[in-house]
Amino acid sequence: MRLRTRAARFKDVFPVFRIIDEILASPEVVETLPTGPDSIATLWTFRNEVRRAIVGNSAMLVSNRENGIVGFGSYVFVKGEKISEWVGRSVADRVMYLSGALVLPEIQRQGVGSLLLQKRLDIAQATGVQEVYASCWGGGGSRSLLEKNGFSLVREDDHYFPGSVPHAIMMVTL
Repeated sequence: MRLRTRAARFKDVFPVFRIIDEILASPEVVETLPTGPDSIATLWTFRNEVRRAIVGNSAMLVSNRENGIVGFGSYVFVKGEKISEWVGRSVADRVMYLSGALVLPEIQRQGVGSLLLQKRLDIAQATGVQEVYASCWGGGGSRSLLEKNGFSLVREDDHYFPGSVPHAIMMVTL
């Protein structure tokens, strides 16, 4: 598979939303969702929160192959004090927060996530950022990918979003 990573363009938003929706509908995610009278509302709210967090105020990279976008990774530069409150400790003055990354299920474990992570770390390094933070949910591939790339656990909780899987904040110093 020949991959190309580039900055996202406006026309990429809907293919990215399709990836988000496909991941959220996967059995691995569905089985972690609560059941009951509020479960549909919880899923809908979670989906919109994920979309807003990933596409909102961040820059985004997409990985393409011949037939379209297969994954994306977003990031945002933030002042350290905003992250400080979140992680419960002091951090650098300016940090990068990796606000999301998803890869189509049928393409996972083929290097797309690693490529997107490395490109975002390259951007951080090129702009003088020394600390990069990332969130990950559950114990799946994203956490192990971050750990393989030097990230360590900063904080973990079970209730980032009502009914969601465990949430971890990871950090690496460049």
